[in-house]
Amino acid sequence: MEERKQLSVSDKNGILNELTRKGYTQEVVDLVKEDLDFGLSQEQTQLYLLKKLDIRQMRVQSQCIRNGYSDDVIAVIMCDGLNGYQMQIALSLELFVNGSLNIFNHQTNVDIENRFIVYVNHDT
Repeated sequence: MEERKQLSVSDKNGILNELTRKGYTQEVVDLVKEDLDFGLSQEQTQLYLLKKLDIRQMRVQSQCIRNGYSDDVIAVIMCDGLNGYQMQIALSLELFVNGSLNIFNHQTNVDIENRFIVYVNHDT
């Protein structure tokens, strides 16, 4: 993972003022501020600002960037046609596919042709 370089306060304020001037909502400006405070670069925040995403989708992409996901993983999560809720589900399932809970990423004997399949995912 590349080293994060903090922007100066005046640089951050300039970026945030420019976003406000361009008409971005306060929610978007707050997200960018959080990302810049976290150590993301302006270029990294542009990855979601330049797309036509709603705030929920922007938060998902922000979280992917913060967690250091590869461009391929981000591309799958951010694929066209998914709304913000669906992207969040895809992001939460990543732990079960590639993370420490990947025991669920194997062949199953569950008949997925059943009329109802219930999947419960929650943090404890």
